[in-house]
Amino acid sequence: MKVHVFNNEDAASLAAAMMVCAQVLAKPDALIALEKAEDLQSTYQKLLALYKAGSLALHDTKFFNAVEYCQIEPEKSQGELLQADFLRQTDCPQENFYNFAYRENDFIRAAADYEQKIQESGSLDLAIITVADDGSILLNQPAPYILNDCHFTKALRNSSIQPTINPAIEQIPGLTMGMGTLMRAHMIILPAYGKDKAPAVANLVRGQIDPSCPASFLQLHSCVILLLDEAAAALI
Repeated sequence: MKVHVFNNEDAASLAAAMMVCAQVLAKPDALIALEKAEDLQSTYQKLLALYKAGSLALHDTKFFNAVEYCQIEPEKSQGELLQADFLRQTDCPQENFYNFAYRENDFIRAAADYEQKIQESGSLDLAIITVADDGSILLNQPAPYILNDCHFTKALRNSSIQPTINPAIEQIPGLTMGMGTLMRAHMIILPAYGKDKAPAVANLVRGQIDPSCPASFLQLHSCVILLLDEAAAALI
């Protein structure tokens, strides 16, 4: 695990965008997992700026949405927001973006089919994710055990749950890549910002590996790069 601390989010997100750009330049047909999250928005904005400047082409790159909510209106889905805010403004073809079948009734089958699609496509070259303030990774939340592959879950509300979800809903049904899905990626880039993330970041970096903090399992990955501002790095 490599940890880089920057003065602020702007500097850290620029570094993240440059790493993604380097991956695509090295392998234009890379397979990349994306999470729709507040801490990643500035990275996507900088990637978009690189594309508009002519420094990045995404027409051969394939993207997999890492987490989705079930039975949500399409315009509020995580996949739609990722495309609207980022991918649809680039040369990435629509057919190169993959998402869970979140409108289906059989969520367990939808998760299994998505895992199979990822495996059939080949190993993920890169995953761009963040950590929630409770140590969750995607919708892999603190629990007595972790699940390896893509799966259906009912997630408790935390900092990773998007504000588009009805705040009256306590448990949000969702589909998520499992920790094993992420651990099979060749590289994981994880930006995290703000003092509220500091305890989770500390547990991620040097805490006991335990399902009560799913992020701690990233210690076992051979290539995780944390890009932090000073506030998020305060406890490490």
